[in-house]
Amino acid sequence: MLRRSIASSDGNRALQDIVRAQIGAGEIEDALRTAQTIAVESWRDEPLRDIASELARSQRFTDARDTALRIENLSIRDSALTALAGALAAAGRFSEAFATTEEVHYAANRAEGLCQIATAQKRAGQHARSTFAQARQLAAAEPDWQVRVAGLFQVATAQARAGYFSDARATAEKISLAWPKAEALGVIAGAQARALGSSHANFDSAKSMAAAVEGGAERARALCAIAAEQRLAGADSSQTDAELLSLLEGNENGEWGYKLVRDIAAAQAESNLFDTALVLKQARMT
Repeated sequence: MLRRSIASSDGNRALQDIVRAQIGAGEIEDALRTAQTIAVESWRDEPLRDIASELARSQRFTDARDTALRIENLSIRDSALTALAGALAAAGRFSEAFATTEEVHYAANRAEGLCQIATAQKRAGQHARSTFAQARQLAAAEPDWQVRVAGLFQVATAQARAGYFSDARATAEKISLAWPKAEALGVIAGAQARALGSSHANFDSAKSMAAAVEGGAERARALCAIAAEQRLAGADSSQTDAELLSLLEGNENGEWGYKLVRDIAAAQAESNLFDTALVLKQARMT
């Protein structure tokens, strides 16, 4: 029985890989046929989501919706429907995009879809604040605190990138956890600086919030995010880098010391701060 279960898992995983390869090659019909041969729903749902998302990107909206609605897992189905809503909005079909979000089961996922619609509205020169407000209301009402924090972070950063800086800060203030709030404030400050010029860069509130984070690893994550935004905005990140080094020196022998170095190095490298990443690695390894 165990051998049969392992063989079945391996076969389903192989079929998933084939579907992904077919999608990558643009063979959507073949991918759909392959997905239909996966007998177990839990293995079939993710390939169907990937197919639905690709159909949406190709503006085959009816086929995308039909494929999405065949997904049994509600979270995975939501992911496909959210992608469809975003694609419809990007194509200027806002009424259909809003209607699609109404089919999304979980409120947090509906908020994500509304953020995508609002972003597309802004790009199209339309008023998007009310759509973002709907997304914030849904995210703030989420009973699970972790999902609520993630949702509010997503709304705040989307508002900032759309240029609604005051609204974004108001949303960030609703985040109950210090390090994601610090990250959100850093993204907002960076977006504002890029929109208005580096002379408008003010990361003080983000830095103050990062300083209030109790966990060393979480504080490092917040500082990494702030440094990345400073770099992108053309602002001076040297003080933030120095704080990261100081944090490392105080905790390098702790149980999370290696992970801290790895995470900082990865974040700095992603921000093109390669010299700092090298210094951090050497500081821990030598």
